[in-house]
Amino acid sequence: MNPKGSLPLWAGLTPAVFLTLCSPLWGDNPPVTVIIDPAATTGSISPLIYGMAFAPEDLVEDLRLPVNRSGGNSQTRYNWQADATNRASDWYFESLPNDNANPGQLPHGSSTDRFYEANASHGCATILTVPMIGYVAKDRNRLCSYSIIKYGPQQDNDWQWFPDAGNGIRLDGSPITDNDPLDSHVAVGEAFMGDWVAHLVSRYGQASSGGVQYLALDNEPGLWHETHRDVRLIAPHDAELAATSVSYASTIKSADSTAMTLGYEGWGWLSLIYSPFDFQYACNTGNWSWTPDRSSGGYEFFAEYYLQELSQAEVTAGRRLLDVFTAHLYPQGGEYSNNESAAMQARRMRSTRCLWDPEYVDETWIADIIMLIPRMRAWVDSLYPGTKIGITEYNWGALGYPDGGIAQADILGIFGREGLDIGTLWTDVQPGSPGYNAFKLYTDYDDAGSGFGNVSLACSVANPDSVAAFASIDTDTWQLKVIVLNKYPSGVTPVTLEVRNAPPLGVAHVYQWAGYTPLQPLADLEFIGNCVTLLAPPYSATLVVTSLCFDFELGESSGGSQLRGNRCRGATAWRERS
Repeated sequence: MNPKGSLPLWAGLTPAVFLTLCSPLWGDNPPVTVIIDPAATTGSISPLIYGMAFAPEDLVEDLRLPVNRSGGNSQTRYNWQADATNRASDWYFESLPNDNANPGQLPHGSSTDRFYEANASHGCATILTVPMIGYVAKDRNRLCSYSIIKYGPQQDNDWQWFPDAGNGIRLDGSPITDNDPLDSHVAVGEAFMGDWVAHLVSRYGQASSGGVQYLALDNEPGLWHETHRDVRLIAPHDAELAATSVSYASTIKSADSTAMTLGYEGWGWLSLIYSPFDFQYACNTGNWSWTPDRSSGGYEFFAEYYLQELSQAEVTAGRRLLDVFTAHLYPQGGEYSNNESAAMQARRMRSTRCLWDPEYVDETWIADIIMLIPRMRAWVDSLYPGTKIGITEYNWGALGYPDGGIAQADILGIFGREGLDIGTLWTDVQPGSPGYNAFKLYTDYDDAGSGFGNVSLACSVANPDSVAAFASIDTDTWQLKVIVLNKYPSGVTPVTLEVRNAPPLGVAHVYQWAGYTPLQPLADLEFIGNCVTLLAPPYSATLVVTSLCFDFELGESSGGSQLRGNRCRGATAWRERS
């Protein structure tokens, strides 16, 4: 949308004046033109979209990560008092203690305490997962849910570390369904979790004062009946999951009214359509066209039902209960792997469109238009206004390879352009890898703390499957920043940046990584007629940074005021006016 208020005098100049001066260079691939319009902002870019899960402290510091998540299957049964958890189907349903040098001091100094402290020391926000399934690991002893001694021989066991721990499948292939959850767990409720939040507040203060900012309502409850079948054989109905979320969210808010709650942490596309019970029902019966909860509830998407229920609960409670509506998404065509075939690389470049494109039909069994971020935004805007949206697990794979790095950079650009509020990769990246370079491009491209801008600009390119581009303004420095992603696996691509509705531009600083090379500065370029052309190597990401120098009214801020400034007088000239 165009910003409100008057535009500077140069905004009326005819773009054709600049077009005649744009001359593409020769390259192996067809030339590409990227058109950027600084007078057309598309929204704010949240700094929290550049997050990860379980990122180690040195990576948090190195990449200046804004948010770090403690989540995943292991956190669904985390016992904060004993600092122990059950690893569920990921590792033979074993309850195991976390490493702790001073277990006698627990609950102080738990792994989650230390996780928060490490993040906070670098200005990184923390997401912790609050279990809702009703059981947590019993204590710090190594225990198992499917003891071979107690329940008989099984198809597999932890032969190396804990031979008595079976996988819960009998030799004839039938699942064990009569195990006792109390073998390795203790039953808990929301009060137990409220005490955990109170513990965090007592140590670190409320979220608004620098304490733990984000608390997720468990992890992928739509798969409890599979991942955590040793304690939950039947998946929750829609009403049960909504009521449980309300109960736990209320408990969290009572312990820290300033903490932000995230939910419902759906595991993927089908978890947004079907309630956990409906998904289990459809898997068991093969009937995907009729399921009990959707039929009785009369809704198309379970996500809509969930948001409506949480919104109504807020009215009843008189306070907000859900702050961020969240989902997980993994591409279903094999991208989440290290498959480096030519076909998979091309698919990896295309399939990021499922995050935004209303015309992209998913090429897998989904065979539908996902356009996840706009869809989530539309849901919350209509059903629970004021709720933020987040994708708290995703991974397009091959982060150690050039194509995976470019796909990751594409995803981060999409997150910003489409207005996502929180994004956290599962899990982290290796320093120096292409995936690492993708994050560094947005968070610290010059090793001095400079990142991509905070206001997204209109930026168009003919075919984002071949070359994608994203543009922003940094309102602290009043710089225009453009990222160009060359998705061609071979050959050089001439890319012309054409900046419309802007004053005459000058020198541009350039940063680039290509293939396995590190992100590094290149020679400056000069805009001529507000155009500049660069040669993009295969699988490369190029950042162009230039100053904008003019009087400008950006539009309405979230507070209803208007931002105005003059870069020629310095960035400090920015001010808010009523």
